Amino acid sequence: MNETDQRLEKLETVLMLLQRDVEQIHQSLTYHFEQLQAMDARFRRIERELELLQEPPEQRDPEHEQPPHY
Repeated sequence: MNETDQRLEKLETVLMLLQRDVEQIHQSLTYHFEQLQAMDARFRRIERELELLQEPPEQRDPEHEQPPHY
């Protein structure tokens, strides 16, 4: 094998390893992005529930309310 062939083989090996690393990083980023989306949806749902809990209760006047049997 001459020097050019050796250099080419080394470059191909490095490229192959880099492609594998990029694919692993891509998979990791995709997973974490999905996790963030799920957490964001849960956060928004909890935020809405908290807002509902903070609303003042409905004011009822017992004198103007009909009994349930009417």
